[in-house]
Amino acid sequence: MKYKPLFSDKDWKTIKISVMWIFRAVAGADGNIDTKEQMALKNVTENAIWVQNGLLREVIDDISINISEVFRQSITDPRKFREGMADLVSALKFSPVEKKVVVGFKKALIAIGFYVANISGSEQDDKKVSSEEATVLKNLATILGLTSEDLREQPNIQKFMEVFAGMSKT
Repeated sequence: MKYKPLFSDKDWKTIKISVMWIFRAVAGADGNIDTKEQMALKNVTENAIWVQNGLLREVIDDISINISEVFRQSITDPRKFREGMADLVSALKFSPVEKKVVVGFKKALIAIGFYVANISGSEQDDKKVSSEEATVLKNLATILGLTSEDLREQPNIQKFMEVFAGMSKT
């Protein structure tokens, strides 16, 4: 692993469970985590090879060793979503990881949230992402401190979404 040794154990745990915090916040925004949303998380964690961001790939690889334990940690951690995300931002900010990798990781987290939000919902709806899910994702982008310039640079959120959507077809 290239990136994991660059973080303290505490910061690495925060980085790992951030994926679960996002999943739980988005999938649970409507009060119900359904099977499709669970499958979206499974697709992400089982197909890290397709992820181009090395930090996210390492995090997903580490999560997939014991996804149930990481999910449990996200529930039992005393930090709430905002506090945990703030700790994530702090861990990334003070790490020696290149800015491009950090920004890509943050965009990938938002894309995971969009992927989970978009996988569920009615086929008749043009808008599969609920207003509650959209609010969670908007708050996440704000907390992560991504600028509009960051979001426009490649790979953009759409590129990550294409990767995640392609994974579900394999």
